[in-house]
Amino acid sequence: MVVFEDVEPNIEKLLNRYKNKWNLDVIKHYEFEDFKQDVKLHIYLKFSKWKQEEPFDPWCSRVIHNQLINKKRNLFTNHNKPCSDCYFNNGGNSCGFTKSKIQDEQCSKFKQWSLGKKNAYEIKTASDIDSYAAELNQIQNSEIDYEKFLNSIRKEIVDRIENNKYKMTATTLKIFDMTYMEKKEDKEISKCLGYTTSEKNRNPGYRNLSLHRKIIKEIAKEILKREDYDFA
Repeated sequence: MVVFEDVEPNIEKLLNRYKNKWNLDVIKHYEFEDFKQDVKLHIYLKFSKWKQEEPFDPWCSRVIHNQLINKKRNLFTNHNKPCSDCYFNNGGNSCGFTKSKIQDEQCSKFKQWSLGKKNAYEIKTASDIDSYAAELNQIQNSEIDYEKFLNSIRKEIVDRIENNKYKMTATTLKIFDMTYMEKKEDKEISKCLGYTTSEKNRNPGYRNLSLHRKIIKEIAKEILKREDYDFA
C-alpha cells in the first residue's frame, strides 16, 4: 500500500518540470513556490483517487497540468469584466444591452465591476486586464483538446436524453449541434427551430437559445470538474 509520503519526491520532481510553463512573474502576490505548495496539498487531498494499480507519475502529471491551467485562469479572470460570458456581448467592446451599444456603466454589472474589481485586478497585476484575457485564450486553446471536449459534452447530452435524466430534451442536442458542431448563426438556428419574437431589437428565440445553452454550460462544467479542471 503506497502512502502519500512515498511519492512526495516524485511530486516534487514533476512540479519542477512545470516551472518553465509558469510565466506569471508579473503576478507579484503569487509565485511558483506558492503554486507548488497549493498543488501538493491538492494532490494530498485527491490522493485516494489515484488507482494504485496504475503508474503514479502520469496521474500526478495530469493533476499538476490541470491545476496549472486552473490557477492561470483564476489569476487572470477573477476580476475580469462581467461582459466576458454575458449573452449581450457582441464581441470586442460591443454590447447588445446598453443604449450606447458598447460595454459601459449603463449596465449595472459593468458599473459594479468598474468601481471595484477592475481597479483591484489592475493593482495586483500592474497590467491591462484585456491583454491578459487574450493571453488566457491562447493558453486554453493550446491546453484543451476542444474537439474531444465537445464530443464528451454531446455524448453526455445523448446519454441524458436516452435515460430520461434531468428532463433533457432533443432540442438541447439540436441547439448544441447547430451552435458548436455546425457553427450556425443564432438567426439560422432560430429559423430551423421555428422560433419567433415580438420584441424589438431581439433575435428570434434568444430566450430559448440562452436557456438551452445554460444547460449545456452546466454539463460542460460537470465534465471539467470530473477531469479536475475546476472552471467557474
